[in-house]
Amino acid sequence: MKNRARMPRSERAKQFMPFAAVSGLDEALEEKRRQHGCEPMRELSEEQLEALNGRFAELRPGDEVKVEYYHDFNYRTVSGSVEQIDTVFRTLRVCGIDIAFDMISEVI
Repeated sequence: MKNRARMPRSERAKQFMPFAAVSGLDEALEEKRRQHGCEPMRELSEEQLEALNGRFAELRPGDEVKVEYYHDFNYRTVSGSVEQIDTVFRTLRVCGIDIAFDMISEVI
C-alpha cells in the first residue's frame, strides 16, 4: 500500500464550508429591489402581534376599518367595511380584497 500524504484537518474542513456560487448576487438583487421600489416586510414585535390579534377578535362584519398590509413587495392601505373575517384560513376581506392576517401590519 502506498503512503499518501494526508491533508491537514484545517484544510479538510474548508471543503465543507458554504460558499456563494455567484459572487455579488445578493448585493445585485438588493440593488434591483431598491430600484423597483420594493421594500422588505417589517417584522412585528410580540406586543404588536398581540395587539393585532386582539383587534382581529374585536372585528365584526360591517365595521369600518383602515388596514395596512404587505402585498407585492410593498405596503398598501385599504379603507372600507369589513365584509368577512375567516378565522380558519386567517383572512380578512375588506373592499373585496382578501388579506391574510400574517400580511397585516395595522388595523385602525
